[in-house]
Amino acid sequence: MRPTAAAFVTLCLLGSLARAADPVASLPPPPAPPSSLETLASQVVKNLYGPTAAPMAEGTSFQIVVRFDKPPENTKTEALVAHLGDALEAALRSQRKPGPRVVDNPVERLEVDLQIQSGHLVGTARRRALPRSIWEALLAPDGAVLGTAFSNVPIDLEVRTLLGVGRRDVRLGELRVVPVGKKSIAALASETILDLAIGDFDGDGGPELAVLQHDGVRFVRWARGGFSEDAGVFSLRAVPVTAARTRMPLGRLVPVVRADGRTVLVAASSDRSEAVAIGWGQAGPERLNVMFQKGWPLYTTGVDRFVIAPWPSGTDLVDGALTEARFGTAGANWLGTLAPTHDVRAYAHRELSGAFAPIIAAAQQNDELVVVTSPKSSQRLSDMGTVSVWADVDADGVLEALTTSTVMVGPDRLVFSSGPLPSAGAPRWVGMAAAPVSAGVAGDVDRDGFVEVVLATWNGTAADLLVVVPPKVMP
Repeated sequence: MRPTAAAFVTLCLLGSLARAADPVASLPPPPAPPSSLETLASQVVKNLYGPTAAPMAEGTSFQIVVRFDKPPENTKTEALVAHLGDALEAALRSQRKPGPRVVDNPVERLEVDLQIQSGHLVGTARRRALPRSIWEALLAPDGAVLGTAFSNVPIDLEVRTLLGVGRRDVRLGELRVVPVGKKSIAALASETILDLAIGDFDGDGGPELAVLQHDGVRFVRWARGGFSEDAGVFSLRAVPVTAARTRMPLGRLVPVVRADGRTVLVAASSDRSEAVAIGWGQAGPERLNVMFQKGWPLYTTGVDRFVIAPWPSGTDLVDGALTEARFGTAGANWLGTLAPTHDVRAYAHRELSGAFAPIIAAAQQNDELVVVTSPKSSQRLSDMGTVSVWADVDADGVLEALTTSTVMVGPDRLVFSSGPLPSAGAPRWVGMAAAPVSAGVAGDVDRDGFVEVVLATWNGTAADLLVVVPPKVMP
């Protein structure tokens, strides 16, 4: 029988049925995803001013210099340089309190040289200690280099807009389903995949795919056309077994950004009695000894914060209060109470095209997916399964939705629609997966500058991984 595990969207999850109740309106939206410029600035500052770098005195005055080397023709670099400078200054100030000061006669200088290579914005950075005497100026006129850093981030919609270049040519009507499971770690095929997440969990600047199964979380990397590099395994066997299991296995992976910029995972399996926070140590993934209120994680709301529901013991329905948990405390902020008919398998996202940030909640009911955009607004969509993935595949600032069917055995129908809600009209693309889909996530897993949708399937005996990608596209 097909497991009804939830899909995990890049931005995360929430459960609720259509219900005109005020508490739902108080739910906080998930945070907006970081832009490429923010990511570049964070990576540079982390490497040049982090714990392992040369120390920076409190209140150090510094100068930021950003240069563009051989920009593409017909582009405008001034706005991008200015925005990156602001992002670097904000990242630097976050390293010290009080933060360093930008002045005309600085003690240090942060230099960043930019290039565009294969759909990525590449930054080479140097941290210099500027000469403070005539003798230092004679020995090293440009200053002594204290450290270097390298960053490589995809060119997203923000970067393209600042450069004044057109959108990427992504033909949404010609998506392809590419099996990659046969190249994956063999252990992935032995159990149902309950959830997926994409993030830089080990802090090396590249993405990992986190795969949640009944008894553990496996981290894999994209290499040689598939997820063929095993980055580490975290076992859930030490977590106490739950007293009452759900009818079908459920799982949830919620990436949460910590105050120091690291991304950690809150992982929950319905076979276990509590969620755990997974970080990255010298030996690989490890359990973090941090306090937070016990409950079923739904989606992240900001730094060190995420929404939780009561643990699904013997049922896959939310019954009780939703709260916002915080790392470092066993207490939580009360958000509201949902009726027992609310399903824990659902989704939430922030609209990318403007300030409006709706929660999209969904639940399966009688072969229909009930999608909720507000306490008094919902849409019933027939023949849609519990796995849905929202992503801005064509980088136009508007999300697209990939949804599955309600089949329990045999091939699964994949429907790709434009807009934040699956369209009731003609879909942009229809494809097939060889077996029912159990989980999905979107992200740039191969660092080619384009978003891919990763799906997990289960045919009753083995799991597999698929990647839904556009055909060859123009940079």
